Amino acid sequence: MFHACAAQPAPSEQVTEPIRHNFRPNKRTNVESRQKNEYIRNTRERADIPDVDLNKEPQEVWTTLMQHHNASLKKSSTRYSSWESFRLDIMSGSIASAPIIMALYNEQDDICCVTGGPIENTNRGAKRTNPGTRPSRIPKEQQQQYEVRYCDTVVHKNHMHFYEQAGYGMESHSPCPSSHPMHHKLTTLLAAEAGDMVIVRWLPKAEPTQLLSETYKEKWTELLHVYERDNQGMASNHTATHLPTPAPLDAGCTNQQKQGTWEPSTAMNDTTTRLLHTHITFDPQPTNPDRDILATGRYHIQCGMRIGETITNTEIASTHNPEGKCIGTLTAARLAVLRAQFDYTKAQFPDLHVELHAGSFEEEVAKLQHRYKEGYSSGHHTTHLDSHQTTPDPIFRCLVDHLGVTQERFASPLNYNPATQVYWSMYKEDQLFGARWDAYSEPWTGVSQANPEYTAQGMEKSVRHAISSSMLCKDDATVTIFVLPDWKGTPYNKWMGHDTVVRLDVIPRTQFRFKTPCHWQGGPCYAGHPKWDICVFAVCNQKGKEHLLQHQAAFTQAYYQAHMDMNGRGRRPLWAGISASDSPGRSMTEQPTFKHPRKLLTMVQANPSPAQQPLGAALGSATTMLASAQPDNALPGAYMQPHALRWAADTAVYTDGSCTKTTEGSQTLGAAVYFARTGHTLRVDPNGLGATNTITRAELSAILHALKETTAWGELTIFTDSLCSLYIIRKHLHRPEMYRLYKHLPQLREIRQLLIDRALQGRLTRIVKVKAHAGITGNEKADQEAVKASTRRAPVHCTDTTANNHLSTLTWPGKLADPSQTTPHYANNLKNGITDMIRQSTHTGYSNITLYTELWDKAMPDVNRKASSSAWSCAAINFKQLRTSFKAKWGLLYNAKLAQRFQKKTTRRDSAPPCPICKAGPDSSTHMLNACTHPHIASLRIKRHNEAVQLIAKYIGKGDKGGCMLVMDAGKASDLPHPGMTTTVPAWLKPTNVPDGTTRPDLIFLENVHWGEVSSQPTHAAVRTLKQKAIVHVIEVGYCGDLRLHEKVAEKNAQHDKLVQGLKQDGWNVLYHVIPLGSAGSVYNMTHMYDQVQAKYVGTLTDLGVPVPHADKLLAKLNHHATNMAHAIVCTRRQTEAKMGISYGAGHHTHPTGG
Repeated sequence: MFHACAAQPAPSEQVTEPIRHNFRPNKRTNVESRQKNEYIRNTRERADIPDVDLNKEPQEVWTTLMQHHNASLKKSSTRYSSWESFRLDIMSGSIASAPIIMALYNEQDDICCVTGGPIENTNRGAKRTNPGTRPSRIPKEQQQQYEVRYCDTVVHKNHMHFYEQAGYGMESHSPCPSSHPMHHKLTTLLAAEAGDMVIVRWLPKAEPTQLLSETYKEKWTELLHVYERDNQGMASNHTATHLPTPAPLDAGCTNQQKQGTWEPSTAMNDTTTRLLHTHITFDPQPTNPDRDILATGRYHIQCGMRIGETITNTEIASTHNPEGKCIGTLTAARLAVLRAQFDYTKAQFPDLHVELHAGSFEEEVAKLQHRYKEGYSSGHHTTHLDSHQTTPDPIFRCLVDHLGVTQERFASPLNYNPATQVYWSMYKEDQLFGARWDAYSEPWTGVSQANPEYTAQGMEKSVRHAISSSMLCKDDATVTIFVLPDWKGTPYNKWMGHDTVVRLDVIPRTQFRFKTPCHWQGGPCYAGHPKWDICVFAVCNQKGKEHLLQHQAAFTQAYYQAHMDMNGRGRRPLWAGISASDSPGRSMTEQPTFKHPRKLLTMVQANPSPAQQPLGAALGSATTMLASAQPDNALPGAYMQPHALRWAADTAVYTDGSCTKTTEGSQTLGAAVYFARTGHTLRVDPNGLGATNTITRAELSAILHALKETTAWGELTIFTDSLCSLYIIRKHLHRPEMYRLYKHLPQLREIRQLLIDRALQGRLTRIVKVKAHAGITGNEKADQEAVKASTRRAPVHCTDTTANNHLSTLTWPGKLADPSQTTPHYANNLKNGITDMIRQSTHTGYSNITLYTELWDKAMPDVNRKASSSAWSCAAINFKQLRTSFKAKWGLLYNAKLAQRFQKKTTRRDSAPPCPICKAGPDSSTHMLNACTHPHIASLRIKRHNEAVQLIAKYIGKGDKGGCMLVMDAGKASDLPHPGMTTTVPAWLKPTNVPDGTTRPDLIFLENVHWGEVSSQPTHAAVRTLKQKAIVHVIEVGYCGDLRLHEKVAEKNAQHDKLVQGLKQDGWNVLYHVIPLGSAGSVYNMTHMYDQVQAKYVGTLTDLGVPVPHADKLLAKLNHHATNMAHAIVCTRRQTEAKMGISYGAGHHTHPTGG
C-alpha cells in the first residue's frame, strides 16, 4: 500500500485526532482538493523510496534515511549531520518527506483480497496515448482497475493523518497489542511509547490493474484467480462500471451556506411563496379610498358618489383612470365648460386633434388634471400652483364689463374665466380645450388681463413684454392689466415709472383675497388675506390710454362697488399716469433705456399686423358661455350615474406616524391606527431610542399594531401615507436577507411573520399608499391622533416593545470627527458609508504626491466643485481651452521659470527669471494670467474683469431684489446689463470724509431703495429715511490664482476699508462682499453654497437676492468665462513671444493655440 502514499502534510496541518474544521466549502475548494490529490498520486509513483532493512540497528537505519534525505535536497538547503535530530524532526512532523514515511512502513505493504472489479474509468479529461506506448506509461485514468483491501498496518498515530490525505480511508483503528510482531520493531526504531502505535484496518480501494501486477506479481495473480473463481459466471456478464465521482466537500451544505450565509435560512417553499404573492399585495400608487371606484377598463367621469344606493354631492365631478383610481375632481360647471370647448375644437379644428393625438374627452380631461398638479414638469415648464393666483370674480367682472377685457393671459382650461373670449396657457395640449399656446408667442394687442406666476423673473418678463408690445404696436389700442403683489425691490418695480404704465390702485392686503389655486376642484373658492399689498396697473399705448379715459367714470363706480361686495368697504382707483400731466415719470436723472425682447422684436418686424384667430371666440358671449355651463343640459347622462366605491369601509385601516421636535432639539414619536369599521383610534408610543428614534419607526409601529389588532379579520386593507414603509415591508417580505443590518429589523421581522401567518390562513392583506394631507377622511383622523401621541396631548393606548438596537452586539466602523470627541460618527452602511470616512488623500491611489496636490487638497473645501468643473460639460468650450485651464491650475503653462527648471536655454540665468514680454516680476502661470503688465495682456485682464462684473450685475437685476438701485463701475454706460442702472455713485451716498478716488467699487447695491424713489438731489430728511431702511452692499470682484484665495480676499478687504468705514460713520448699514474668481476657472463656496448645518443656501449671491437656480447658472457662466479668457490670454502671450523672437530653447515648440 505504501507505494500509493502521498507527501506528508505540513506541520501546521498535522493532527493526532480527526478535527472538524468550521470553514465554508465552495467549488474552488473541491477543485483544489482534486488537483492536490492528483498531484500527490503523480508524486508517489516517482518517489525514490530508499531500501532499508528494519531488522538492523536504529542508528544504521536512520543514518541511511538521513543520507537519502540529504541527497534529495537542493544545494542551498541545510543538511542534517545528526541522525538523532533527523529522527526527532521526522517524528514531530517538522519534515514532511514521502519517501521517508514510505520506507518506514514499506515492510508491511501487502494486499489480502480483491473485493470488486473490474472498473473502467472514462475520465474525459485524460490524455490519450499512442497504441505503441508501454503499459507503464498508460495514464491511470484510462487503466482498468480493481478494488482491493490492504492488510492491517501498524503505524504511529502521528502518521494516520498522512494516509487520509493520500486518499486511503480507515475503516477502524485500535491500539496495537504488544504481542504484535511489528510492535517491538517499530517502537524500537521510532523510539515511541507503547501507546503511540495503532493498528489500522483499511477500507477497500480501487487500484490500477497494471500497478497491482507489477507490485505484487504472483500474489496478485493468485488473489485475482480466487476472486474470479468465487464470482464465476459474473465476469462474462459483467458490464464494466464507471469509477464513481467523489462527493464534493460541500455536499452537505445548503445553497445559502455554499454562498456564505450560515444564519438560519429564511427561505420559503414554493407553496408559501405563491401564497404570499396571491394573498399579500402592495400598491405604491397613490389611492383615494373616498373616491376610487371599481375598475372600468377606460377613463371615466362621474358626478357625485354612490354609497350603497345613495348618490351624493353631484355638484362635484371626479375623473378616474381605467383601474378606477381617482385622478382629480372639478366642479360640474367647469366640466361643462371644458366639454363645450372640446367639442368645438374637435368640430372646427380636426387637424389639431390629429396633431396632438387626442383621445376621448374623458382621457384628455384626466391628462389635463395631471398637467396642473403641483410639481408636474414637461421639460420646458413646471406647474407651480402656489405661485399662480387667480383674480377674484368681482374685480374680474369689473374689468370685463367696464374696461372691455376680452383676453386672459397665463390662464389654464381649469381656471380661466369663461367671460373672456380668448385665453393663453403654458401647455400645448391645452389647445384641445380652446386655449392658445404660449402667451409670449405673439405681441400683446387688444384689451387683456395678464396674470403670470408670482416669481420675480416671471413678473418682470411679462411686464417687459407688455411694455414692448405697447411700444411696437401703435395702430390699435393695446391695454394689458396686471394684478400683481406689490413686492418692493422686485425687478418689475423699475418699470413702474415707464410712460406706458398707468397705476390703477394699490390695494392693502387686508382688503383683498385671491381665489384659491385649485378652486376648480370644488373646495373653498377664496383664500385668506395675502401677506403683501396688491398693485393693479395697466400697460398701454396712446390709443390704449384714450380707451381707458373713455371708460374711466364707469370703471371707477364699478370698481367701488366690487370692493363693497368683497369687503363691505369701497375703494376708488388712483389712475396715476393716465395723462402726461400726472405721469409719475422718473425722479432720477437717468431715464431707463428700454430694450425690446429680441424674440418679440423679430416677430413684429416679420409680421407688423398679425391676424388673430381665437379658438374660443365662436363660443359666444359670456352670457351664452355661462348658460351652456349648466350640468343639466351640457353633460351626458352617463356622468350622472356614478359607480360604486372600490374600497369597503369595513376592511379599511388607516395608519400614520408623527415626529415632533422638542425645544431641547430632540424629537418625540407617536403613531396611530384608525379603524374605519368601528370608528375608534389606537394611539401607539413607538418607543424609539437613539438611532431608531425616527419617523420610519413610528410608521412601522402603526402598521405593526394594525396587523396585531386585526389578526381575526378575513380581509384587511392598510392605508398608509408612508411610501418608504411600504417599500421596506415589501422588500423584506420577499428578500429578508437584504435587511440583516437594518436598524428597524425587529419591527420588520414581526410584520413579516404576521403577514405570512395571515397568508397561510388564507386571509387577504393589502398595503396601499394614500396621499398625506389630501383630505382623505381616514388618513386625516389617523394623522390627528398620531400628533396627539407624539406631543403627549393624549395618553397612548400601547407601547411598541420591539428591540431598539439589534446591532448593539456588532462591531461597526466609525470615525471621530474631532480627536477630542469620544463618540464616533458611525457609517450609514458598509459600502459608501465606509468610503466617505476614508481620508480624501487615499482616494488618489498610487498617483504621485506633489506640492500642487497638497495645495489643492487644502484648497478643495473652499472650492465649489460643481461650478468649477462645469466647463468640462459645456459644448461651447473646446478641448484646447480646457487643456489650457487644466495646465494653469497645475502650474504646467510653459514659461521662463519652467524653462530654467528644465535646464533649457533662456535669455537670462536669474534665480527667478522675469516675464520675457513685460520684464516685471518673476514669470509663472499666475503671473501670465493675473499680473502681466504688457498692454495686450493687461487689456484682456480688464476685459475679463468687466465682463464678469456685468454678468453678476445682470443676474442681480433678475433676482428677487432686482428692482433696487444698483451702481456698477465696470465698463461704459452702454455696457450696463439692465436699463436704469448707473455708473456713478450718487452724491448723497458718497462718504463725507473719504476721497473720491476710493469710492469706486465694482458694484454698490442699495437694498430697499427702489428705482424712481429718490430724486437726484434729495432733502436731508429723505436721506435720513433712506439710512433707516436701506442696506448698502459694497461688492468687489477680483481674479486670483486658483490656489491663492485667502490672499486675494485679504487684499480686497483692505482695498475698500476706508469706503466701508466712511459709510458706516455717516449712518449707513453696510455689508461688504468679495467675490473671488480663479483665473483658471475656479469658483468658491463663499459666493454660493449649501450649508448642511443651516439647511439652506448661503453666500454673497443669496444676500443679493439671486435665486438658487439662477445662482447656479451664474457660477457656471463665470467658470466658462474664466476658462475662455485664460485661453485667450495664453494665446496672446504666445503670439507676442513669437513676434518678439523669444525662445525657450530647443526641444520646446510653442504654439499660438496651446499652453
